[in-house]
Amino acid sequence: MLFRTSGVARPMLDGLIREIEESADVDRCLDLLLRCAQHLGFSAVVYDYAAVPLSHDGDMIPPSIMRTRDLPEDFSDLWLHQGFYRIDPAQQLCVRRSVPFVWSHQVDAEEVGGLMLTAEHAPVLTYLRDCRLTCGVTVPIYGTGGGLATVTAVREGPGHNFLHHARKELASFALSAQHAHAAVYQSLADEYKTCQAVRLTPRELECIRWVARGKTADDIALILGLSLATAIFHIRNATRKLGAGSRGQAIAHAAHYRLIDLH
Repeated sequence: MLFRTSGVARPMLDGLIREIEESADVDRCLDLLLRCAQHLGFSAVVYDYAAVPLSHDGDMIPPSIMRTRDLPEDFSDLWLHQGFYRIDPAQQLCVRRSVPFVWSHQVDAEEVGGLMLTAEHAPVLTYLRDCRLTCGVTVPIYGTGGGLATVTAVREGPGHNFLHHARKELASFALSAQHAHAAVYQSLADEYKTCQAVRLTPRELECIRWVARGKTADDIALILGLSLATAIFHIRNATRKLGAGSRGQAIAHAAHYRLIDLH
């Protein structure tokens, strides 16, 4: 079925979305998403996914995967490894809301989507302005398991009236983004679908799962064929890595990071 927004070739856009739905390759999905964005007047796209978007302390966790199209080569490194992800106002908005939004980082911008811009955001804003990436739309997509994907379309060197155009095309891009995420997620390797913030060894994970079932260290040692000292060692290591001060807190944190299922 064709959808209608402002004067873009809708049959062509619908065809691209159908191709996305049928794609079983991450790179192919992103290439098609870029073509959708270009039909809507944008010039670049970003896709990222975090199985757990926030730590148990409320800190933003960088995504386990990020893919870009037609953005500077250093973009992913800056966002994933140099701390830009945590101070990107659009990303900060995504962990607070589930509604797609338009953003602008023009020189005189004081807020984005109701989020006031501060000195914290300066490195991100300076980089985007230097690269002439000052207007875009972002779609937060929350999965049933609590994972968060964000899909962004950016316009390089937008004209003075592009913000209005972006608002008109937000719904169309949001639809494209939803289909792209569904296809990309199905294609992701399991390592990208799990939280990267806490890494327990298989034995530590096994022990903490037994703790969550109400087993004592003596019980776990017997179940796993370990000495009591070894069982305690693994439980303590898991508790420390989870940033917990007790076994009960360790269970709560492990559930938060989706390492165990309490249901």
